[in-house]
Amino acid sequence: MTTIFPTTPSLDRSRIRVGIIDDHALVSETLALVLSEKGFDAVGMNPPDLDAVAAFAAENNLHVILLDLNLGELGTSLPLIPRLCDLGYLVIVLTGDTSRPQWGACIEAGAARVISKAVTFTELLERVTLLLDNVVERHNAEHQELLASLRKHREEQRERFAPFEQLTEREHEVLLALTRGMTAEEIAASLFVSMATIRTHIRAILLKLGVKSQLAAVTLALRVGGISDA
Repeated sequence: MTTIFPTTPSLDRSRIRVGIIDDHALVSETLALVLSEKGFDAVGMNPPDLDAVAAFAAENNLHVILLDLNLGELGTSLPLIPRLCDLGYLVIVLTGDTSRPQWGACIEAGAARVISKAVTFTELLERVTLLLDNVVERHNAEHQELLASLRKHREEQRERFAPFEQLTEREHEVLLALTRGMTAEEIAASLFVSMATIRTHIRAILLKLGVKSQLAAVTLALRVGGISDA
């Protein structure tokens, strides 16, 4: 028999922590269990009051909250939606209410989607899974984008520092002295070498850094941060 919900190996569902908020513990716990079996990091809650939901979300480091619109004795969870969204959670509303204006109110409050509970559990699970996989895909895309950005930044850093890595220890000392405003004469005196030696070092520095003047070398060193006392 073919399963209705094939696993998707390319998606790391465990990256997404999902909270199910429902006034029926059986519903929240069952949905959390099934989603966990599908690879999501899911936890359920039967809230004692509305304020407890935000605390639960923070305590469990949730990314997505599946929020039942009607929380029984606690009433509608509609006021919770903007509060949770402001805290950075993605809210998906589950409801047996078929009123389109009510659904619109959920979206207006900040919910990403509204899913009808007036379907079989299998259909509900399918819709929830598809939405969560979409969240995983976006999360993974952002994850890869950030890693690519870091790799690019490091490569650019290596390229900027490469010319300075060509400097000898003495050339590094001379360039450091130049950035401190010392003249060639002062550098020669401080290092107990001749002016001819310092001029040779300076020419080598300009050549290796690909610049034509001491000022350009100093400017490049200060901008890139290619020298230090270490």
